Amino acid sequence: MARSPLALREDRVRRSGNETQGGGDNVTLDLNGYSLVGVTSNSLDGIRPSGDHESIIIRNGHIRGWGGKGIASSILEDFEPVFLRRCLCQDIIAQDNKGGGIDVVVGSVIRCLSRNNGEFGITLGIGLCVDSVSEWNQGAGILCGERTTVVHCISYNNTGVGISCGNRNTIIGCTISMNSGGGLDASATLIRDCTINYNTGYGVRITFQCMIEGCNIGNTTGPGVAGAQLGQDGKSRIVGNHFYDNTVGISLTNNPGNCIYQNTLRNDVNLDVGAGNSAPVSNDPAIAGPWHNIAL
Repeated sequence: MARSPLALREDRVRRSGNETQGGGDNVTLDLNGYSLVGVTSNSLDGIRPSGDHESIIIRNGHIRGWGGKGIASSILEDFEPVFLRRCLCQDIIAQDNKGGGIDVVVGSVIRCLSRNNGEFGITLGIGLCVDSVSEWNQGAGILCGERTTVVHCISYNNTGVGISCGNRNTIIGCTISMNSGGGLDASATLIRDCTINYNTGYGVRITFQCMIEGCNIGNTTGPGVAGAQLGQDGKSRIVGNHFYDNTVGISLTNNPGNCIYQNTLRNDVNLDVGAGNSAPVSNDPAIAGPWHNIAL
């Protein structure tokens, strides 16, 4: 029986140990369930640009064992950067690569699994990461640039921070657990309906202008929520969350200007917010007002 062109291509990749390189724009690379495997120590990236390209679909296969990244968004070509932009990465497993797992840039969408890579799990610029898992990576689980939305993702047991993002992002319905570098690092970001537990150092670390709502944050070796930019006006709103078994529930000392309402707190120390924050607290739910935090 004749072998498919993709199967023959996989054999060539196994033998050569070199990266695959893309063609033009508006191209679909369907791995059809096959694997791209880097088998030598000098193999580079599994998939990488060979010039500026955009509107690429990469789907349905395994990319593993490469000396660099599984999917690389940019490289230097004649000492100038070239980029792979506006990609759709779907149903890809990026695993056991010495560099990061999946790295895409502006306007991209990711729906993948990235695990046990030597650096980060998933990196994206302006874009969408949905229904993805990033676990056991030797760096951050998910790295976001600005204006990125991360929805229904899992970041688990990475050595870096679970999710680290720049300004003006949206994080909804994610599970962020057991990451050694902290749970979620954010600024000017909406964080809603997330489960954030068993992370080292902090559950959520904010700089300014964040909205944290409806989250379950617990079992942290530091604060459930911590302020990263001390001494400046936070302008964040922390409302309707549950904090439990953290060393401190909310720690915003010297980080004034935040609104902290309607949270429930069961921690070693519940509130350490300092002056300049609005954080009414009651130890008795029966007599608490509608905006009180309930500390038990």
